[in-house]
Amino acid sequence: MADEHAVLQRIYDAAELLTPGGAVGGWAAAYLLGVRDLDGRARDGKRLLPVLLLTPTRHHPTPRPGVRVFRSRLEARDVCTADGIRVTSPLRTAFDLARRGSVEDGVVALDAVVRDLALDLDAVTEFFRQHPRHRGVPVAREALRLVDPGSRSPGESRLRYVWIVEAGLSRPQVNAYVVDPRGEVVAMPDLLDVATGLVAEYDGASHRELGAHTSDNAREEVLESLGLVVVRATSIDVGPGRDALVRRLHDGQDRATRNGPGTWGWAPARPRLLRADHNPREW
Repeated sequence: MADEHAVLQRIYDAAELLTPGGAVGGWAAAYLLGVRDLDGRARDGKRLLPVLLLTPTRHHPTPRPGVRVFRSRLEARDVCTADGIRVTSPLRTAFDLARRGSVEDGVVALDAVVRDLALDLDAVTEFFRQHPRHRGVPVAREALRLVDPGSRSPGESRLRYVWIVEAGLSRPQVNAYVVDPRGEVVAMPDLLDVATGLVAEYDGASHRELGAHTSDNAREEVLESLGLVVVRATSIDVGPGRDALVRRLHDGQDRATRNGPGTWGWAPARPRLLRADHNPREW
């Protein structure tokens, strides 16, 4: 997780360049609104993404390092205030993030924004429908088709993207409950194919710690004892190693199918509450 003070300072400095009628947009707007997974770092976790500034079409601001300026028409409903700064509204922020980049990056951003800002997916869909002529709309629509606010991290979102789009597997249950024959919940895997019993887990940086790693191993043993097959993935697997990950997912599905029904059951995740660290600012 990036240093919050440093992230906010970058945004505040860029906001000083706003022209009348403009607003901070993209990841920076999302961050001010409370989406901490979008902290201005690129996928590699090192390179810093520019702060997006939207300005009315009549203005021609001078480019600055660390800032990217787009001339765009902003309606009154597209702008709100967060930390005393004009930012794009939650719906406009979701729309802009989904259409500026790849479909995969759009899925990652939408998962986080819809989850942390508790956006209604029907409202998001309608907003997208009302803006058919904006640049990048086809990408945004494809990302919206794949969104799942049950995802708890960018890594999970990328793993699900690989599962569905690149491995071509059926859309999984996200963070559903796995129960044993007594009906007791034994795990909440990141991804679960209820038809075959294939499970995929994303191991972020926290899983490297001894306590978390020990817990992961014990949980995996329980899942496998019930007849499920577990495939684990890291940032390398959803990055440069994704071809191998696709093969492992296919192999895991084959093994899960051969295992048969097993002795496990499942229940869908309950509607997710806002994260404990979610602290929405004024908007």
